[in-house]
Order: sequence, then structure tokens, then C-alpha cells
Amino acid sequence: MSRDSNGTTEPKNELRLTETSQAPNTIVQRKPLAKLCVLARKASVVLAPKVRRLSERKRTTSFSACNPSPHFKKLSQKAMTDTGHLYITWEKYHRLIEQLALVVHDDGWEFDHIICIARGGLRVGDQLSRIFDKPLAIMSTSSYVEEGGTVRGKLLVSEHLTMTSAKLGERVLVVDDMVDSGHTLHVVKQELPARYPHLKDVRTGVLWKKGVSTFHPDYFVDFLPTNPWIHQPFEHYDNTRAHQLPRG
Repeated sequence: MSRDSNGTTEPKNELRLTETSQAPNTIVQRKPLAKLCVLARKASVVLAPKVRRLSERKRTTSFSACNPSPHFKKLSQKAMTDTGHLYITWEKYHRLIEQLALVVHDDGWEFDHIICIARGGLRVGDQLSRIFDKPLAIMSTSSYVEEGGTVRGKLLVSEHLTMTSAKLGERVLVVDDMVDSGHTLHVVKQELPARYPHLKDVRTGVLWKKGVSTFHPDYFVDFLPTNPWIHQPFEHYDNTRAHQLPRG
């Protein structure tokens, strides 16, 4: 307690007080305010790195979700094939043909003609003939003829090749989309030298080789040990008719 000049008793302040120049009647407690500022600065220093790491972790997680790791892709591929079905997009289909071209190219084998087995090998043969700039011949075969093309029947092989060149080359690359049981390519590889004795070398190439196959093609891209049923991008046309197509 203290007394002023008039003898009035007033309580003694335990904290230093000051008046602001803008508001004379307003008092500010400077020490508590200073302590709060110090604590705020310390908190920002401690929390900023944690917030930054959390933000970076969030961005990384979002990026990984949009771009799965190679390990995740392998697991997804395995799960897809283990269910018995493998679905192929147009982009994947054309990329597989390009990869087959690279496999053949890297082998260094020189050939002068391509024979594609219709219908599965038509697109494969057409694209390869453009890449290698070689004439294309077509051999038609059919074996999936029962129960909507899902059950194998007797293999039918066309009597003649369809080709634009006057004569079949001596070194021939025979291509198909896949080797399943291997029966088709086995028969074709036997038939060609018998029909065309001038052939010196006949090799085979496919996009997919299934584990169940008893025939081993010279060139292939993907090995499928679980033998899935492959759904190719053009299959929906098997059940689509002209009047069902979209217009415009």
C-alpha cells in the first residue's frame, strides 16, 4: 500500500503499467504480452517443420495414388490374370505389337515376308509389315468355332495364301496374336514348308505365350503362366451389328 500527496491510500501495482499515446486511458501489461510473443515465436519454430512434412507427405500420397508404383502394378497384373481374365486396351495392344517388333529387330534376323494368321494376327501382321517394310501375306485359320467361339473345334487352314507379291519370300515370319494350346502355329509351321518347298527359314512370333502351350514361338512379348482368357479391345464387335453403332 502507498499514500499520495493528499494522503489517500491506494493499492500498489505488482506489474509495471504504462499508457499508450493514442489511448491515454488504456493501460497495457507489457510483460505478459512480451511473454506471449516469445511463446508464439517458439511455437511457430517447432510446428513449422512438422506442418511442412505433413504437407509434403500428403502431396506424395496423392501422387502415388494417381501413379502406382511398379510393385503395385505387378500385383494388379497378377490379380487380374489369376482371376482367369486379362483385359487389354487399344493402347496396350498397339504397344505390345511395337514390343514384338523390337524383339525381332534385336535378334538381328533378316526376313523378307510376313505371314499373319487370320483373324487374330491380322492387325499384328499389318502393323509389323509397315514397321519392317515387308510384304504381307494372309493365311486364314479357324479353330474356335463352337459355343460362340469359346470351345476349340477342328482346325481349318485355308488352301491358299492371300498376298500382293508374285511370290512368297524364302525367309518368313509367321505372326499371330497369341499361342494358346500351340496347336495352330504347330500345324501352320509344318504346312508351310510342305506347300512351299523353296522356304529356307520359317519363324513365329506372338504377343502372348500362355503357360499351357506345347508350342514354343521364336518370338513373344508376354508370358502368361496362369493362362487367362484374354479380352482384346476389338472383341465387342463380335456382338455388335451395324444398326447398333452410334451415329455422329
